[in-house]
Amino acid sequence: MSYKLTGECSQLTEECSQLTEECSQLTEECSQLTEECSQLTGECSQLTEECSQLTEECSQLTEECSQLTEECSQLTEECSQLTEECSQLTEECSQLTGECFQLTGECFQLTGECFQLTGECFQLTGECSQLTEEGGRIRETERDRESMPPVDHWNNERERVVLITDSSLLICKYDFVMLNCENIQRIPLNFVDRITHGNFSFPQRSLLTREGEGVRVFWDRLREPSFSSRWNPFTTDYPFSTFTYHPVRNIDHRFTALCEIQNFREQLTEAAQKAHLKKPIPGKANGVLVLNQPLLIESYVGLMSFIGNQNKLGYCLARGNIGF
Repeated sequence: MSYKLTGECSQLTEECSQLTEECSQLTEECSQLTEECSQLTGECSQLTEECSQLTEECSQLTEECSQLTEECSQLTEECSQLTEECSQLTEECSQLTGECFQLTGECFQLTGECFQLTGECFQLTGECSQLTEEGGRIRETERDRESMPPVDHWNNERERVVLITDSSLLICKYDFVMLNCENIQRIPLNFVDRITHGNFSFPQRSLLTREGEGVRVFWDRLREPSFSSRWNPFTTDYPFSTFTYHPVRNIDHRFTALCEIQNFREQLTEAAQKAHLKKPIPGKANGVLVLNQPLLIESYVGLMSFIGNQNKLGYCLARGNIGF
């Protein structure tokens, strides 16, 4: 029995040694696996760090993409605005091109007008020389100088000095305070075709009245005043001028002689007849027609003329510290 137990114990011992070897082998394998696990854990930590870095980079890229998206939207809006501005500029350029063509045509017209004005300047130069000669003749005699206030189409009185020369009727606006001539209207005597004299008259429904006589000189009987001229109190394109007595003509006998309308009418008629004979106008009936008829002034209310005539605003007077 002891021999059997000893054999079994030896067998068990061998098995235990084998198991011990296997355990040692398993322990070695576990240590190896533990090392591999530690290596894998280190690699996993590295991968985790790399993933976190990649996540941060992705977030940064996402932010940059959002910023680029906003910039792209802004650039898109600016491009649309620039496109609209370009279309507007294109339209303006087309309009400016049309205006340039129009201005070119106007420049050509102005060039032609400049040539015409040049010719008129030469004519005016000749007329100035004639006026200079007539001025010399004016100084030789005083019977052709008159002082009479014209009455315009709105019944306003304007103080003027009227001079009759051999070929012209000069209506001068003279400043008696500053002693200078402000304006001269020249009417060729061979253009004067009608002279009317008589009392003043107004339309039937007019509120105005004017006493005394006057003289009206026409120099273009075929041209009637336009509608705009009739209703413009400052117009100067009327084909006639009306004169009346000066309000202070009786202050001196010499001044009375200068303000005598009948003498003015007779001298003007005689001078105009001579001018027609000396320098007739082709295609026009030469001669002066003298008529005695009422002088119609087409003014109805005349508030401005009433105030101006009552205060002598059309006359050059010293008014306090100023004169006009």
